[in-house]
Amino acid sequence: MAKLEILNAAVYCGTYGKYNNGSIDGAWMQLAEYKTGEEFLKACAKLHKDEPEPEFMFQDKECLPDEFYSESWIDPEIFQVLAIVKTWDTKKQDAFADFLDAKGWPPDTFAIEEFLTAQAKGKQANKRTCTNNWLDDETEEARSILKSAGSWLADSLYKAMKLRDGVFFEFDKPEIEKSFCFGYSSFYGPSYEEASESCKSFSEEDFKQRNLEKFDRTVSRYEELLEGRDEVAIAKCYSDQARGVIYYILDPDYATTDGVTKLTKEETFDLKEKYLRAVYILRAKFMKQIDSYLKRYGLTKIRKWTYCSDD
Repeated sequence: MAKLEILNAAVYCGTYGKYNNGSIDGAWMQLAEYKTGEEFLKACAKLHKDEPEPEFMFQDKECLPDEFYSESWIDPEIFQVLAIVKTWDTKKQDAFADFLDAKGWPPDTFAIEEFLTAQAKGKQANKRTCTNNWLDDETEEARSILKSAGSWLADSLYKAMKLRDGVFFEFDKPEIEKSFCFGYSSFYGPSYEEASESCKSFSEEDFKQRNLEKFDRTVSRYEELLEGRDEVAIAKCYSDQARGVIYYILDPDYATTDGVTKLTKEETFDLKEKYLRAVYILRAKFMKQIDSYLKRYGLTKIRKWTYCSDD
């Protein structure tokens, strides 16, 4: 089950004046502590009361989607969202997090309205975009093992594929990329004009392609590792109270390392087949999330820019 990370949203607030003078003095601001954007900006002004007219510089962020953030501005809508979700109990917050995962949406006021409408109609707000399948069942088994062992990792687990009793392979959650940079150089790569045109003409199809390429790069490491292998090794990633173990796949060269075990040829063959099936399911789910995001927002919330390589 996903966790509603927006509740922990924070930004580091400095000022351009201090930064230009070689100082990054400031503080982390927990956004959930403020009822409105105005209250937040007053707190920022109080933090930098040594400047008559401070120009705030938000130098870093945590648990805050790109849609709400820039270096010089925080979208006031985030405080409307926090004011609502803070009143919900944990069960409802978790259901909303699952709803966002399934849709691929940021936690804005539109998403809240759609979530509440789904609940009012008696639909399951945490319904998955894919129908229940063996991967869902095995993920729940892995999560149950971790919970019984008292591991906090149970709540952050995305998907897990069972290799043998007590042994699972974990899949990281694919995140929709919403920031895109187009670089240019006078010596190599695209020219200024080419980079600017790519940035200007960036389309929804480009958005899909870039996100799917990112997903494919993430999973290709294991696909390449499994290719042509009769045996592979698995290494313990984490475990708790010796009840449950999650493993990552490693090259057989690591088989002499403590905590590493070789799979048999039969297990390796089954692993190859199962891994490809799991990737197919997750990629299809991710494509639906991308399509859902584009249907709702198009390219209105993405960030894109160009830069010049310092030759």
